[in-house]
Amino acid sequence: MGRVILCIGNQAKIPYYFEKLGIQVWSVEELCYCLKENVFLLDQELVSVKLADWLEKECGLQELAKSLNPLVNQKESLPVFVFKILEYTGFYDSHTLNGISQSLQAGASLSEFEKKKKRGDFLVSNHKYTKALLEYEWLLSELPGSETQIRAGVLHNMGTALARLFMFEEAAQRFLESYRLSPEPDCYRDYLAAKRMFYDDQEYIGFVAGLPEAYDVSLKLEREVDLILEEWENGEERKGLAALFSLKEDGHNSLYYEEIDIQVQRLKDRYREYTQF
Repeated sequence: MGRVILCIGNQAKIPYYFEKLGIQVWSVEELCYCLKENVFLLDQELVSVKLADWLEKECGLQELAKSLNPLVNQKESLPVFVFKILEYTGFYDSHTLNGISQSLQAGASLSEFEKKKKRGDFLVSNHKYTKALLEYEWLLSELPGSETQIRAGVLHNMGTALARLFMFEEAAQRFLESYRLSPEPDCYRDYLAAKRMFYDDQEYIGFVAGLPEAYDVSLKLEREVDLILEEWENGEERKGLAALFSLKEDGHNSLYYEEIDIQVQRLKDRYREYTQF
C-alpha cells in the first residue's frame, strides 16, 4: 500500500501559469509535481512575488507565502525557494526531496544555453511545437560558434518539431544541418524520413538514387516504415476507421457524417494545441 498524501490548502479558482513551460497548476500539490518533473528547467524567474501571492490568495497558504517572500530579492535563492515549497507540503518523502535538491544543484551548473535547450526539448515532448521552435530559434541566434554539439542537438530537435507540424521540407533541412555538424546515423535517417514524407514515391526513389551513401540507411528506413504500416493495419485506429466506413456502407449516413465531424474537430483541437504560442 502506498504512502497516504494529505492535500493542503485550497483548490485555486485561478490557476498559476508557467509561461515558459506552457503549464498551469490548480493546487500546491500540482505545483510540487510540476517543480519535481521540470527541475532542470527551473530558473531564478520562478522566485517571484507573483507565485508567493498565488499560494497565499488562491491556495490559502499564508504561512508558506510569508516564508517565501524574503527570498524574492535574494540572488541564487532558487534551491531554497523550491525546497521550502516541497518541504512545507510534505508531498514527497525525504529520499525524493534529497534527489530534487541534488538535481537543483546540478541544474545550477548548466549554462544558460543548456537550460534553454532543455526547455525547448521539454516543449517538444509535450507537443508544444511552435513554442519549442521559438525557444530554439532564440538559442541558435545566441549560441557561440564553439557550441557545436548543442547547436547540432537544437537543429535536430527543430527538425522533429517541424516534422510533427507536417513541415517536412523544412524539417529535412534542419536534420541535414544537424548531421553536417555531428554526423550521427540516426540524424541522417531522420533526414531521409522527412524527405520521404515530402516527396511522392517516384520523387523519393529518384532522390535516393542520386545519393549512393544513402543506400543502406534508406533500406533500414523502408523496413521501419513497413513495420509501422503493419502495426497501423492491425491497430485500434485502423479498426476504428473501418467501423466508421462501414456506417456509410450500411446506409447510416447521418451517423457517419456526425462521427466524421467529431474526428475532424478532434484533429483540429490537437493541431491548435501543437501550434499555440
